[in-house]
Amino acid sequence: MSDHLPPMPPRAASLMNRLVGASLAQRFLVALLMLVLVGAGVHALHRLPVDAYPDLSPPSVEIVTQWPGHTAEEVERLITVPAEQGMTGIPKTDNTRSISLYGLSVVTLTFDNGTDNYFARQEVFNRLGDLDLPDGVKPSVSPLSSPSGLIYRYVLQSSDRSPMELKTFEDWVVEPQYRAVAGVADDSGFGGGSMQYQVLLDPAKIAGVGLTAQQVQAALAANNGNAGGGFYSQGGQFYYVRGVGRLQTLEDIGNVVLAVHDGNPVLIKDVGRVVIGIAPRLGQFGFEKQDDAVEGVISLRTGEKTQDVLQRVEAKTKELNEQILPKDIKVHPFYDRSDLVAVTTQVVKDNLLRGMLLVVVVLIFFLYDVRAGLIVAVTIPLSLLVAFIGLDLQGASANLLSIGAIDFGILVDAAVVMVENIYRQLADREGTQFNVIEVIRDAAAEVDRPLFYAVAVIVVSFLPIYVLSGPSGTLFKPMADTMVFALVGSLVITLTLLPVLCSWFMRHGVRERRNRAFEAIKSVYVKGLDFCLARVWLTTIVSALLLGLSLLLIPRIGAEFHAAPGRRRAVGARDHAVHHLVRRIGEDHAADPRHPAFVPPGHHGGLGAGPARRRYRFDRLLQCRVLCRPETVFAVDGRVPDQGRADRGDQQEAAGVSRHHLQLHPAGRGRGGRGGDRLEERAGGEGVRCGSEHAAAEGQGDQACAGAGARRP
Repeated sequence: MSDHLPPMPPRAASLMNRLVGASLAQRFLVALLMLVLVGAGVHALHRLPVDAYPDLSPPSVEIVTQWPGHTAEEVERLITVPAEQGMTGIPKTDNTRSISLYGLSVVTLTFDNGTDNYFARQEVFNRLGDLDLPDGVKPSVSPLSSPSGLIYRYVLQSSDRSPMELKTFEDWVVEPQYRAVAGVADDSGFGGGSMQYQVLLDPAKIAGVGLTAQQVQAALAANNGNAGGGFYSQGGQFYYVRGVGRLQTLEDIGNVVLAVHDGNPVLIKDVGRVVIGIAPRLGQFGFEKQDDAVEGVISLRTGEKTQDVLQRVEAKTKELNEQILPKDIKVHPFYDRSDLVAVTTQVVKDNLLRGMLLVVVVLIFFLYDVRAGLIVAVTIPLSLLVAFIGLDLQGASANLLSIGAIDFGILVDAAVVMVENIYRQLADREGTQFNVIEVIRDAAAEVDRPLFYAVAVIVVSFLPIYVLSGPSGTLFKPMADTMVFALVGSLVITLTLLPVLCSWFMRHGVRERRNRAFEAIKSVYVKGLDFCLARVWLTTIVSALLLGLSLLLIPRIGAEFHAAPGRRRAVGARDHAVHHLVRRIGEDHAADPRHPAFVPPGHHGGLGAGPARRRYRFDRLLQCRVLCRPETVFAVDGRVPDQGRADRGDQQEAAGVSRHHLQLHPAGRGRGGRGGDRLEERAGGEGVRCGSEHAAAEGQGDQACAGAGARRP
């Protein structure tokens, strides 16, 4: 056997090295492809839906059924339970929940994540006709919008019109116009009063003619309709025959015949009065100093781009105010999600720009060469464009979590190693003759495999996120997708574009300069490393102790889904949560009985006496006691109190439940910029739930109205 081993055969070029070689051989083609990448990325960025936060709600369908005049117990037994049973067994259903209130039943079917919304709705529609419900009861399906789909709220204002007239314009003019806007799921009106033709019977007169209210109702129904009579031909022409009997005016209603006594007809006007009134209401809406106003709530259709829909809605608002509505009626928006989207977008832009600038500064500092730092920095925007293209192909949205969570340090890791090694190889050949293409190819061959494996390890670290399901998966998967797309893009750019840029901008060679600051840092690191290597067990024990101490701190770390809002806050109030406030209101009233908050509103539109009236009066007391104080009112942009629910049953609230929504000055804007904190401090001291506690107060509201509603788990 020979003492000398045969020479090792030359190692075959790896796939990455061949890619680098092909890029250096076709440099202009690589540059052209990168320009195409920039164009595609910018196009994808403009197409991406931009939202403030991702929609975490799973696909769901709500079945809303109204049965006026019936208690929650009857609604539960005769409507809610049959509806739940009729929907049992629908494919991909995750759970079913329901709520039964006075005159209202809402059954919510939640489907598995990833279920097509239109499939879920079609399955529900297929079974609606088979439900066994009381006569005259017609269930409906809520619009295709998520719980976080509210994007626009407005109020109709007029100096001359009554709330009932404004409600009529809302129902017949404004709502159809907004619903026709592309991307709008629904426009739900609230407040005012629905106009109604009412027959006010005189009990003595109706008893004198021997009739009952049911007979009067039957007579009105029988005398309110047209009848078709076919047609006949005369003189070569067709004549259509019909009987016109539809009621159109108050006089027509008053002349309806109820009965005939001794040849004399008994008319409606003989036993009562016919007037135009307001239908019974289960809710009321206030705006600023108006106790009874009319609002509209516009919901976004699931899957639509918020900013585009808002632009179309704002254009429709302008058209309504200028061309459609009478001159004395104006649509006044008081909530617009575009502010939140704009703020979120600006935060993301600022973070991206600051992050890129910081990375460039650090790269130039450590590489000690402006050209090398800028070449590495090119990776950041191009990787982001690759991520935008991937998100666009997936149909995902860009939001604070998916875009704002990008780590630029991870994106430039491979680029730093590649450019630094190329820079070092070129610096070592300073003053000699060399082929820059060969040097760059050889330098890339030294690090291409480690770069690929390093990026692959980082990508694999994101794979556990794809195992998450439900809201957590919806929340974090877009962030993981963005990082994976950006990492893959950075690797491709590092292996293709960066060697080409180095061949162009470093073709005359480079000179490695001394970086005294880096040398000082390196000297300290080397001394620390030598100390640790000389004391292996001590280093291991200290590291383990530090790890254990950090784990002990975990229970002391607070956990919230989101931070306390700093720009918009809401204050919600409940009877059971404000007993201290009630006591102080009583003290104010005892000192000054003429306090304006104790003057009952002049018109409640059918709310009537009892708990609803007392609750509404309490809300007005709360508004004056807490919100109208000189030291707090300066922080409020707007006040929007409301109570109960709309006539359509959109809100799942009892008639006695009230809410107050305050729009405050953003932090740092106008009149001190501290109004939100001061108002929250004062309201919290009064027993009012503020900010993040608003949801908790809302959840406890039904407990304050015993017997108002029955909930099923």
